[in-house]
Amino acid sequence: MISVAVLVASALVPTVVCRMLQSMFLREMPRDPAARARRVDKFRRTSLFGGALMVLASAVAGALVADEALLRPWPLASAWFFSTLCMATAWVAVALGQRTNEESEAMSSLEVAGRAVQTSALWFTAVAFASLATGLLLPALPWPPTLSAVVCGALAVWTTAILSPWLLMLVSIWPIYGSRLTVRGVSWRLAHLPAPHPFLTHVAAVPWLRTVLVTDGVMTRMPERYWRTLVAFEAGENAESQLERTQRWLIALPLASLAFVAAGAAGEGDPRKLVAGNTMAVAFALYALWAANRQPSTKVSLDLGDPSPRDLARTLRHLPPSHGQAMPQTSHQSLGPALYDRLFALGHDPGPRRR
Repeated sequence: MISVAVLVASALVPTVVCRMLQSMFLREMPRDPAARARRVDKFRRTSLFGGALMVLASAVAGALVADEALLRPWPLASAWFFSTLCMATAWVAVALGQRTNEESEAMSSLEVAGRAVQTSALWFTAVAFASLATGLLLPALPWPPTLSAVVCGALAVWTTAILSPWLLMLVSIWPIYGSRLTVRGVSWRLAHLPAPHPFLTHVAAVPWLRTVLVTDGVMTRMPERYWRTLVAFEAGENAESQLERTQRWLIALPLASLAFVAAGAAGEGDPRKLVAGNTMAVAFALYALWAANRQPSTKVSLDLGDPSPRDLARTLRHLPPSHGQAMPQTSHQSLGPALYDRLFALGHDPGPRRR
């Protein structure tokens, strides 16, 4: 009975919260187009942040309250299944609840739900592999317990960062485009991230796989020369030194491994606690990898090897009006002061200055 209640709550709570945020941010829209765009952007950011917390809470709760009847035959797989079911339900509810009227007309609810599940497949897969590593491999290793836990933690990080996204692209859950793009002499492949919102224009680099994830807003709503500018902006390295990047990774990787070690220790002998711990560890690992890949906004390079501010401003003007403000803020390069000033001078309002 508790399992059913958690599953229902995973659908209802995100929906109610998103509707409340919509009434708070979008009820009385200003007349100025730029101000309206900033209001929508603020609503989207707030709902996504709150939605991420609710999705994580649903996944953990689903693992902890998995029904005993499900656990008897295959305890680890059953706990993982119910955890991912609750998580997928919550993410679909968030994706549906935060849609604007324009997005509702452009994409059906069924397609939104399907794409929400596709985008969350990385989490499903990473938690599955991490649970297998810590639940099955750890007891079988003939090494001292501490060494075995460290090895399994490192393996879980590897499956989260490399194996899981590679597998999603291999089986075409995130389809790979045929053409590649060369940035500063390095060939990058492009993969489609099936975002549940047609106007979500987003680009995200996965440098360890030499892959750039792009959504529909980039590939289908802009001329090729403009989305290539954005992909190059995301994939291009900035002026920071190799030492700075190495320092961030040397901090992020051990911390991510430690999260999986802690999850394995907390869930020893209890499949539900193990899956719940690995769910939180995957979330932490993905955040740590994003932080390690994030580049300081003050060091965005504007030399001849990068897209010029004029190219970026021209690209911004070809986006849908309500989502053209924050386009330079891709997954790890925010809008630095120098680029902000140049875009503004070229006639494009980049929105509020971020420090």
